[in-house]
Amino acid sequence: MSRFRPLGCAAGQEPTPEQYSIIPDPCVIVDCHGKILVWSLPNIISKTRQAILLEASRRLEDHCSMADDSHAHKPAELWRAARRFFQSGGLWKSGQVCFSPAWFAQGQTSLSSSPVLRHEDGVRWMNAWTESSGLLDGIFAVTHPALYQAAADVQVRLNAQFPELREQLSRWPTVFNCVHYIVNRMTVHHRDTNGRAGWFDLLLTLGTYGETGVMNFRNLGATVPYGPGSIVLVASRIVIHAVPEVPADRICYAHFMVDAVHRHVGVEDPGWSRIADRLRMV
Repeated sequence: MSRFRPLGCAAGQEPTPEQYSIIPDPCVIVDCHGKILVWSLPNIISKTRQAILLEASRRLEDHCSMADDSHAHKPAELWRAARRFFQSGGLWKSGQVCFSPAWFAQGQTSLSSSPVLRHEDGVRWMNAWTESSGLLDGIFAVTHPALYQAAADVQVRLNAQFPELREQLSRWPTVFNCVHYIVNRMTVHHRDTNGRAGWFDLLLTLGTYGETGVMNFRNLGATVPYGPGSIVLVASRIVIHAVPEVPADRICYAHFMVDAVHRHVGVEDPGWSRIADRLRMV
């Protein structure tokens, strides 16, 4: 991308977010080999559906937390959970909680479900989210069919191989391994390491913060809209992405998969989604 730098950005100089090219309409960003890096779907979720999702999200408020900076031992822990990266909420409690029906908790070698999903609030959230997750999974299936099928196969194998987790797995509403619920936090430029290079995270944003939200892709020199009801799917292990601060309240749901879980149940990596394959579907 150094050959095609934003206007006003000198060679060797890192572009600022204000200098990134803004792509206001729905788009797909690919590399020179046709591998899909980003899907941007601004305002794709209806107001009615957003209201349903927000109501269900209240079930997670009491389970959100922030960490004191002194308790963060790694840079990733610092910005993902540290208090200074969150702003005060308006009508929503600021914080974050990450959960899964079957994952390797920190320091553990066996699969377990997250405590929030064993709580009544988690059960009600899963029940309320089922219909909407069908919509989100449908979008995922169109954007990366092979990865969607791999994720679905993981759920089937987990259910067959780990009967002690079936109660949570049977209620879990999505094919993604994990969901990270985040309220009123800025997101610094970063890559994610849970998945593989061609895997998508599905990022859904909700709230009352207006249409000022954007997502920046530093190594692509691009910005896409990230207002309420928008979805971005990003190859998060490759693309450096960030979300600047906006007025309260913003609720983000980051759906992602964990390579260690896929490996544990023997599901192979389906590789990249390519634009040529998607065009053949039209």
